[in-house]
Amino acid sequence: MQQSIADIVAECEKAFGKGVLVPASQLKPREYRSSGSIALDIALGGGWGKSTIIDVIGKQSAGKTLLFEMAAVEAQRTENKPSVLFDFEGTHDPKRFKALGGDPAGLLLVRAENFSVEVGPMFLEWAADMLKLQLRAVTFACIGMDSTAAMVSKAEFDIKESKGEEASTMAYTARGMASVLRQLVGTGLVARSDASLFFMSQMRDNIGGRTFKGQPPADKRTGGRALPFFAASQVEVIRGDTFKADVENDNGYVEKDTEVGHETKVRVRKNKNNAKQGRVCSFKLYSEGSVVGLDRYDELAQLAILTQVVVKSGSWMTFPEGFIVNGLTRMQGGKDKLRDLLEGDPGFFGALSGLTRQALDLQMSATAMVPEVLLGEDDGFRPQDDDYRDPDEELMDRYDALEREATNAESATGE
Repeated sequence: MQQSIADIVAECEKAFGKGVLVPASQLKPREYRSSGSIALDIALGGGWGKSTIIDVIGKQSAGKTLLFEMAAVEAQRTENKPSVLFDFEGTHDPKRFKALGGDPAGLLLVRAENFSVEVGPMFLEWAADMLKLQLRAVTFACIGMDSTAAMVSKAEFDIKESKGEEASTMAYTARGMASVLRQLVGTGLVARSDASLFFMSQMRDNIGGRTFKGQPPADKRTGGRALPFFAASQVEVIRGDTFKADVENDNGYVEKDTEVGHETKVRVRKNKNNAKQGRVCSFKLYSEGSVVGLDRYDELAQLAILTQVVVKSGSWMTFPEGFIVNGLTRMQGGKDKLRDLLEGDPGFFGALSGLTRQALDLQMSATAMVPEVLLGEDDGFRPQDDDYRDPDEELMDRYDALEREATNAESATGE
């Protein structure tokens, strides 16, 4: 006799608890928290997903940790919630976090030197146990693991201690990562936590790997292959050209041509939160000077002009219909003057931000890329690494090379 859905649901709830089998229509829509960048929020389809794992990949000094810190600052500002950073590399600077606008007291650090002698080194397994406690607490907005390249598994450490440095420990960290991720996702810890869990992973050259003639070594990520599968979102951070300015140091002297930041491109390579993957956005990240991180006022001013939410005609800029700022419906001046106006008027900033997000979302839906976002007078984005190649383009080149080899082999056999 065929059972009804209600009977099956009742039977499952009796055996495993209420709510174990529910219609998909009853699931809550995914919630997001801001990344600190309007362009990146739109590219992600709303921002960083809550209760999800986020895989941030890129080469050294690209800005991976800075993306996490920007998200933590936004969580402090909008949700009044603290964050945690597992600083495996031991390089976090509280001054930079404060310069980003965050309260260092609201960012808890886990560092290797703070582990007690009785516990031992900060192994991947110990960090995973601590991470589970933090996820169960449902207290933190953002949790960052910086980075997978610096993680050491206990098995790897024990083998090195007993057999010496020459002992092979290949894939121990990758296996440990796979085990940890299965426990976090399979038990529902991440889903119930409300936290955005960031894993920062460095890309490196696959030294000794198979490459085709005339091509540089392929990029290879650290931490194994499990993380991209378990992550709900994966973004690639690519560092571009640096820019310089005159900066006054602590002694009052002006240092000329000081490197103050770099252009950054973020590509959304995977996004299970929604269908908006493959999107790309670009912006400038500052590391020195009066602004650290992303200048949100400058970003909004340029995006509002690019999307024609604020219409620029000659030296005049007309505000959207119904906007009256300082008794005026338009202003004379350039982008910098609009930026200063946004900084001084939080109400104007919030209203203009909402309209610009709507306009930008429409443009990105059609093109998958923000046109000329924050590239200034530059005619395009250039990765700083001259050997950089787009992974998708590189993969297609390999397929083409394999097809040519197969064709040549068939021709030789036929002859």
